[in-house]
Amino acid sequence: MEREPTPAVPRELRGERVLLRPSEPGDLEPILRWFNDAEMTHFLLSHAPIGREEEERWIARTTSEQGASVVYFVICRLEDRLPIGTVSLFDIDRRRRSAGFGIAVGEKSFWGRRLGTDTTRTIVDFGFRDLELERIWLHVHAYNPRGRRAYEKVGFVVEATARRALYHRGAWHDVLAMAILRSEWEALRAWPGDGSRAPSR
Repeated sequence: MEREPTPAVPRELRGERVLLRPSEPGDLEPILRWFNDAEMTHFLLSHAPIGREEEERWIARTTSEQGASVVYFVICRLEDRLPIGTVSLFDIDRRRRSAGFGIAVGEKSFWGRRLGTDTTRTIVDFGFRDLELERIWLHVHAYNPRGRRAYEKVGFVVEATARRALYHRGAWHDVLAMAILRSEWEALRAWPGDGSRAPSR
């Protein structure tokens, strides 16, 4: 069976307020700081601590697989290219046209400024438009209502609840499975005035 060609990954993606670029050697130090911050990783599926060698292997793997099974970017502010976090599409399945989504805004001073929402819209648009995906999915902890609201603003809907699927900080928590379909994203992009449209590129 002939394999489908892997689409080329652009050097940069631009949203309204963010720029997404591939990781660079100088990103290792801030990434280690972000992913070893217990307050930040409280909302992620992975938890601190993360070692330098482990993170170096992860960056090397994502770089070598970029465009095949994973698309990985560093999130930067558009006006000054300041790195503030990371975002990825992973487990990209070309046959089923699906991918998982993950985001981490590591610079806590930028929490609540809607940069994560702009990042999510930008890479979701890339996934549907450039990678021709049909479905993008994610998992979010039930104790993270702010994250859930941000995903819902972009168009993700809750598909299922894995009850008591996560044991964290001495308690069991539910994990929500959310997803957005191509048709749902296209409908949002066509709607003229609610702030949910994808950024034009």
